[in-house]
Amino acid sequence: MRTAALLITLALSGCVRYAVRSNADRYIEPPALAERAAMAGERPVVLLIPGSMIVGDFYDELAPWLETQGYHPVVYTAPDLIAGPIRDAAPGMALAIEAVAQGSGQDRIHIIAECDGGIATRYALEKLGAHPRVDRFITFVSAHGGTTGFPITFFPALRDIQPDSAMVWEMAHSRLPRSSETTAVSISFCQDEVMKPHTTSAYGGAINIAICDDGVTQRAKQRESPDVDHALGQAMIPMYRQHFAGFWDPAVFELYQTILEGDLDTIRAHQGLDFELSDDR
Repeated sequence: MRTAALLITLALSGCVRYAVRSNADRYIEPPALAERAAMAGERPVVLLIPGSMIVGDFYDELAPWLETQGYHPVVYTAPDLIAGPIRDAAPGMALAIEAVAQGSGQDRIHIIAECDGGIATRYALEKLGAHPRVDRFITFVSAHGGTTGFPITFFPALRDIQPDSAMVWEMAHSRLPRSSETTAVSISFCQDEVMKPHTTSAYGGAINIAICDDGVTQRAKQRESPDVDHALGQAMIPMYRQHFAGFWDPAVFELYQTILEGDLDTIRAHQGLDFELSDDR
């Protein structure tokens, strides 16, 4: 038993070191983010933010798709989203948002953020005052209410998404200011392997969408694992196919576009996916 525990501890320690190093290697300083945003011209900017233990490479299909639809995507990988508490990564999110908005010359940008990236970004919007710079904020498969589907607590960010954590309690009592013009939308997948229950992705102050679509589930199961230049993320893909569907499913991409461009009625009337919508603003 002691040997097994030691091996597990060493493996987890290796995962932490790899995740921290990978995120740090892909981190882009705010001035460089601003330079990338400056290439937007008249195109609306979409800031893409991954979660813990994965990197921006997961957006390698969504980013070019957004370009074909007339958007300018900018990817931001936080350097500290797994090495420390989620709230400690939030100031970096706020700096990234401001840098991208200033660099683009646009008053407000859009954001699509995954998993813990969505929670840290939400914290930046609600607690750190970054919301005036954001028009549409889409978070997908984020454990706003905590999850029982990922009980490992070796990583600080993963301790924060346990249902009884202080972070979950704090966010349960938080929402965007009434004066905010930011439209927040949170997306879950009913068959998510990590978000247990999947409704944990819903939160007060957002339009909450639960995708219970057999087509999305089947495509997630059948497609070949995409190549990402990140060993830990590559190993996770076969285990969490539905959880990661928001990175690769074309029907979900079209839903993102409807959210970025439409009002509540337009989103509610979106075709091509089976989903349930609740407006909890």
